Amino acid sequence: MKKLAVFMVLSFVIGQINPALAQSRGAPSDSKPDASAAVVAAPAVNRAAEDFANKAREAVYKADHETAVKMLDEAIKLEPRHAKYRYDRAMSLIELNRKAGALLDLQVVIELDPNKIDAYGHLGKIYYEMNNFNECAIELSKGIAVNPNVAFNYYQRGQCYYQMVDNQAKAQEDFKKAIALDPSYAELLKAK
Repeated sequence: MKKLAVFMVLSFVIGQINPALAQSRGAPSDSKPDASAAVVAAPAVNRAAEDFANKAREAVYKADHETAVKMLDEAIKLEPRHAKYRYDRAMSLIELNRKAGALLDLQVVIELDPNKIDAYGHLGKIYYEMNNFNECAIELSKGIAVNPNVAFNYYQRGQCYYQMVDNQAKAQEDFKKAIALDPSYAELLKAK
């Protein structure tokens, strides 16, 4: 009963402020909505989660990744489907050499935001460092499918292919693509 009363009061207030918004939410309105006015609902911001995320950013600035992870843990408890919080936590976990946790966060980031191209690159790099070259190549290939203009993903996938038996030709092909996108990779490859 209380919820209904609160809804009715809120509906009345919203109706007084914006009749079109009130009608879109099913609230009664005496005036007709302006057909030219577009109603766009802004995403709700969880202030507490944002506060934790801001504290995490401050901790990262101070290179205190342990605190950053703790603050982002709290933010994620409040907003479990927030891709940026998970991505930021993964970056701090990487700095702390806690790759398993970073892998899990990056996989969730990609599930929540498949266009987050950096997540594929970081996943590939972690798999590479774990000598899991097949998974490395798979994740980087997904990233390349999302955005074929990221030189790092070709370079890193080339590194994976180079470590795999019978994939030297694929490695060379990826190195050439990386150089075509970013000529600075030519110097990096010469050093190897």
